Amino acid sequence: SGNASSDCQAFINGTVDIKNLKVDGAYIKGNGRSGVIAGSIYGNVDNCHVSNATVDDAYWQAGGVVAMLNAGKITNSSATNVNVTSRSAAGAVVGIINETTGKRYVENCSAINCNVVANNPYGGDYEKMFGAIAGSINISNSTVYFLNCTAEGNTVKGVANDAIYGHSSASTDVYLDDAIVTVNVAKIREVLANKGHVILGGDITVDVDQTAPYGNKLGIDMKGGILDGNGHTINFKASGDSYGIMTAGGTIKNVAIDNVFRAVVIMCANDNVVLDNVFVKGDVVYPVNTAEHATVSGLTFTATNCTFGGWLSLHGGFASASYDNCTFTIGEANYGWPVDDLVKPFINTTFTACEFELDEQGRGYYLDLSELDAGCTVTLDGCTVNGEAFDAEKIDNAADNDTTDYFMVELPAGRTLEDCVIVK
Repeated sequence: SGNASSDCQAFINGTVDIKNLKVDGAYIKGNGRSGVIAGSIYGNVDNCHVSNATVDDAYWQAGGVVAMLNAGKITNSSATNVNVTSRSAAGAVVGIINETTGKRYVENCSAINCNVVANNPYGGDYEKMFGAIAGSINISNSTVYFLNCTAEGNTVKGVANDAIYGHSSASTDVYLDDAIVTVNVAKIREVLANKGHVILGGDITVDVDQTAPYGNKLGIDMKGGILDGNGHTINFKASGDSYGIMTAGGTIKNVAIDNVFRAVVIMCANDNVVLDNVFVKGDVVYPVNTAEHATVSGLTFTATNCTFGGWLSLHGGFASASYDNCTFTIGEANYGWPVDDLVKPFINTTFTACEFELDEQGRGYYLDLSELDAGCTVTLDGCTVNGEAFDAEKIDNAADNDTTDYFMVELPAGRTLEDCVIVK
């Protein structure tokens, strides 16, 4: 056990390398930079393991293995059943990665069944500096790599949370294996243009200033890969008929997209397109549309847990499209009905457990099937309108102009409603 006012640790502090240590059952109580194996160090930590321990820090910067890593790296180390309490910058392995610029590494490390507690935390960004493995990264213009790190069964600030780290300086690029966590728009564009993996480190604003086909402007040209918004918002600074994200394939998830004419434009797809937990809001006319045909046959479009408002138009050589547990709201671009609540499928399209909202006048959602490919159908399976289940009687030909129907369908020439729409 240990008890000190600052830099409290069981073994070491200062400029040193530490390796091949196991500590079980330690209790550390301090007032800043409290760690079981090291307090504040400049050096490397390798093959150090802490289990069944408690670090109780009354100030900030506390870690189960190391409180403050000022230089060097942590490798092959772990915290298991460790409790860490601090006002800020707390992690089960390391509290804060601090000071020196350049590349820093946390590799082959784990936090298993640990509890990271915020005790009377400071406000602002300090409240975010709690993580399963690392609490905070406080280095400017640097790159930090978390490679092959594992977090399982942890609780952070009273909530089950296995996030590798809590908070990072805005100018620091953080890699979680092959994924970069960043708010740097230039870096985001570069990685996605090369089909890489981006995780947003915060909300970003993107100028729509790159050249797109047909003379339009675009914000992000995504050739493939993964764009994980991590719960954040992309706000586009755009005017006119502009593209937010233009993609040829890949996955877009966990992101809100705001203030651009066309939010996601699929252009010459060469891979499947997946949208998951995407929320399109604001002055958006087209949440999703396809501009040019796919270059590969048999591709699919899939959207799950998404919210769209406006005019969805999907075609361009995809074999099929599916929407699962999505919400279709009234668009906010104020183009009026039916543009603000219209879906225009061109291919076999399935809506499963989706919710559709009527406009303020109760007019039905508009299904424009005028260009539905021959032999293709639209399936509504377990869907609701304004929270109510419905049957085929609430779907009608738009030509009848009965605005009390839940869906008004514009049919392709020579086809019937029963031939085009399946209700389950």
